[in-house]
Amino acid sequence: MMDQLERWFNRVPIIKEEEILLRPLLIRDLSQLEELYQDPELYQFLGRGMEDYEKDPSLLFNRWVYDARQMNIIRWGIVTRKDSNLVGEIMFYQIQKNQTKIGCRIRKTEQGKGYASKATKLLCSYALEAGIFDTIQADVMVGNEASEHALLKSGFEKIGNYQYYKIDYVIFQYRGL
Repeated sequence: MMDQLERWFNRVPIIKEEEILLRPLLIRDLSQLEELYQDPELYQFLGRGMEDYEKDPSLLFNRWVYDARQMNIIRWGIVTRKDSNLVGEIMFYQIQKNQTKIGCRIRKTEQGKGYASKATKLLCSYALEAGIFDTIQADVMVGNEASEHALLKSGFEKIGNYQYYKIDYVIFQYRGL
């Protein structure tokens, strides 16, 4: 399983379904993702403010490379197949031997169109079928109803909650559909 995970870090797979595809993020994506990373509303449900690399797009790609080299985050761009529009990003993070967490960010102009649930379902089912992970979880800040809805729609169920720095979170685990 670890060998397969290491191969993912060296060559992030392109994963396709009828309406979207997940592909490695590229330097040319920075201008489209600037809208995403610099949206202050996005951070209200992350439990933190903007990091320096999120404020300055010129630092963003270097951060992606750093994360990949540390083998702690794998990122994909979420792209529509119809018009090749980059609508957001999805990632595995806090990666351990056979488990990970998943997170997704959708550009404000593309929210509410089902991209988060489609991308989440696609990536989770691919990772489990490939034997990369046994367990995939997501942490959602209480009140983030859009993320909760997307996770439930994509095959997750609520399994618990916790508090971190006085912020309440709900834990979801992928069960498949």
